[in-house]
Amino acid sequence: MPIVLGPKGPDYTVIVIGAGAAGLAAADALGRRGVRVVVLEEEPRIAEPWRGRHEKLTLNTHRALSALPGLAYPPRTAAFPNKDAIVGYLEDFARARGIRVEFGTAVERIERRGNGWLVHTGRETLSARNVIVATGRDRLPWTPDWQGKATFTGKLVHAADFGTAHDYVGKSVLVVGAGNSTCSTTSPVPTPRPSGCQPGRVRH
Repeated sequence: MPIVLGPKGPDYTVIVIGAGAAGLAAADALGRRGVRVVVLEEEPRIAEPWRGRHEKLTLNTHRALSALPGLAYPPRTAAFPNKDAIVGYLEDFARARGIRVEFGTAVERIERRGNGWLVHTGRETLSARNVIVATGRDRLPWTPDWQGKATFTGKLVHAADFGTAHDYVGKSVLVVGAGNSTCSTTSPVPTPRPSGCQPGRVRH
């Protein structure tokens, strides 16, 4: 199938795909060294995935270890910032550092061309000597294809779509997994028995 190029856009030294923490930090480090860089983000705002998470979500690392280079979290921020604090911080970082972000720009394909790359978006084709993919390892929620999943009559919810604790009041809930997502989603759920992360065994 032949490659159909979109309208030719400007040339950059570096294109960063993704305006999350990693993408913003990379763009800032390059910009401070005089490198011409642009960040492409398919969402309409910075930190859009954080905005859609459940209301009690916080970082699982201390704010002192989670700040981007050169900009600390504001005074009085909780030790483990909640999602609203994270969104505000990332917006402040991009604004303070003058990082150029092209919102609503979904990258469909990147292609090697000579000594550089072509980055195909829905609107145009950009060229760059280097491309940094900073879209996140766990950007898309994934649920295992368990036996019986198709015939399960209850509600199957990924942690990314947890909602609020009130959605589960009075219901019988089985949480699969014992990682950070389990701690953040089970802690706010009202229960007459001890809640939170408890050691246990997962039956396969």
